[in-house]
Amino acid sequence: MDQGARNPTLPMAAYHRPTGIDQTSHGTSFPLSQIVRGTIPTIQRAIPLLGLGIALNLLFTPDVSFELLAAYLIIALSALLGIIIVVRRNQGGLPIAAALILQNGITYGFPILKHNDEYSRIDLSLMLPCAGQLSLFIITLIVGWKAGLQLIHPTPSKLYLVTDNIQKQAKLAKLALGLLTFGLLFQISLYTGIYWRVTGSFGGRLFSLLQVFVLVASVAGGFLGAYFVRRVPQIKTAYWALWWGLFVILVSSVLLSSATGLVLSTFAGLMLGARKVPWVAMITILLTLAFLNQGKFVMREKYWGPNANERPSLIELPGFFAEWGSVSAKYLIPSESQVNKADQGQSLADRLNNFSNILFVNRALSINNMETLEGKGYAYLPWVFVPRVLWPDKPRTHEGQALLNVHFRRQMNYEATETTYVAWGLLPEAQGNLGLWFGPIVLGIFIGTFCGAAETWSSKKDLASVEGLGACILLITAVGSFEMSMGVLAAMLFQTAVALLVGGIIIRKFIR
Repeated sequence: MDQGARNPTLPMAAYHRPTGIDQTSHGTSFPLSQIVRGTIPTIQRAIPLLGLGIALNLLFTPDVSFELLAAYLIIALSALLGIIIVVRRNQGGLPIAAALILQNGITYGFPILKHNDEYSRIDLSLMLPCAGQLSLFIITLIVGWKAGLQLIHPTPSKLYLVTDNIQKQAKLAKLALGLLTFGLLFQISLYTGIYWRVTGSFGGRLFSLLQVFVLVASVAGGFLGAYFVRRVPQIKTAYWALWWGLFVILVSSVLLSSATGLVLSTFAGLMLGARKVPWVAMITILLTLAFLNQGKFVMREKYWGPNANERPSLIELPGFFAEWGSVSAKYLIPSESQVNKADQGQSLADRLNNFSNILFVNRALSINNMETLEGKGYAYLPWVFVPRVLWPDKPRTHEGQALLNVHFRRQMNYEATETTYVAWGLLPEAQGNLGLWFGPIVLGIFIGTFCGAAETWSSKKDLASVEGLGACILLITAVGSFEMSMGVLAAMLFQTAVALLVGGIIIRKFIR
């Protein structure tokens, strides 16, 4: 056969040799499929380490009852096998299903042994059914994932975010500064209350939609500016000034996760723009976050809640961060006096503990003989896709979660759900709506099918495009969805998709 001819019986992938970075008519290209294929061997090598971590977790946990041990092993091994299956079949799409299985294995499996004192006070006969229900969810998720892989045909990206044209790069760099300025001014208007004084009651209707656009503008500005900061050095000073200003305003809420999107998009932009790991910027930003994290609980106690201090003004922010820094410095080396829960803060096991939720719903349905919501908690899902500006009295995205909390008496009345949100997680929410065993099956098939379709869809996308950025946001959202209700997850994904599409069209006009 002629060497230039193509054998029609072989897949197209057989003729493509990954080179890491391609030059296309759109400019510098970073195919997600090549990045994923490059990381798959690393993920596969990490799987034995994950198994070792499971074994060590058992080894260093004394006095484990049979029920706790069996539940832990069922969950851990189900998650481990699930990850192996979906990683081995990966064809270059983002491993969203693997990330979701890992997240569930950690948030349901890890707390069991770390909370053995707490679980010893309940009916241990519930442990094995709970573990079996999570295992059933993982199995059905894999079934749905396999079906979802075949649902759509992958297509290349169309809305590219970068270009090698010098003049267009200068325009996009200025656009990045404009997006960051827009994000910073909006956050300042919220911080000072100017937004509410100007918009009045109409501001409440517009706020949720506008907030998503501002978030995407900030993320896109961080990404584009980081990408072009070396190629268009004139923007360097202005970019980092705007970036740190926005970062400071975001974390001044003492909620460090509010800056996650900005930080991750900046890392991605710096890495792609310089074609190497941005160690200096990454270490600087991560050390800043780690340092502030030490004192965040003390600052929250002082500035959150009904008896909290008044929030500092913009002029007082330097003093506020100086106080935060002094508190964090004290907690870098804990003293013997810091022994109670408030002093120590929230541990990782406390935060990543969804097993208590599945235990709660099992106790309610199987021991206390309570009824499920019969799907009523999902009846509000279509409403999350309607902008509040068109429907001012639209129910909250947490409405389904609020129904669960009142129905299962986690909160005494509906009014209490408006001031405090008690999280459930996707699986316990499905069980509270559809039953202990039917809920995991329905949720697993639905989530798995979506993950499979998203994996196929992302396989030909480019990281330097709106579609690629959207795929990465989807992966990050999947990892962080362990406390979300279905309404919150659906609203977040829908609003982000709309904002990315509108923003992508605008950026595309600049490129053209």
